[in-house]
Amino acid sequence: MLTIANLWDLKPTYFEAVARALAEGDTQLEAYRTAGFSGDKRAAGRLARRADVRARIQELRADRAGPAKVTVRAVLDELEGIRVEALLADPPQSSAAIQATKLKARILGYGVTARTQERAIRRASQEILGIAP
Repeated sequence: MLTIANLWDLKPTYFEAVARALAEGDTQLEAYRTAGFSGDKRAAGRLARRADVRARIQELRADRAGPAKVTVRAVLDELEGIRVEALLADPPQSSAAIQATKLKARILGYGVTARTQERAIRRASQEILGIAP
């Protein structure tokens, strides 16, 4: 087993293992032991606070966050498709179109409340249609 005393002689793969485990949600001690180290919570904490390990954790988390942005865009596109289909239906399904527009407004960050609902829907609709408010 490895200890904190010989950290400086380690290969980067040990730090990578710790960073990956921490990025996946393991505790500092679990990540430390997963990488093959032996020691206590303090040693695990010192390793987790290293700048190179923290930077790698942020990189790994950013890689995982990337698909979430694509997913939000996909949801917005799907809602727009639903809105258009509802308006083109025979007879037009205005209630479904309004609900899709309201949901898009919420996702886009417009604070849709009972008082500001009409304005938020109008602004979201203008943004979707590409019309300047």
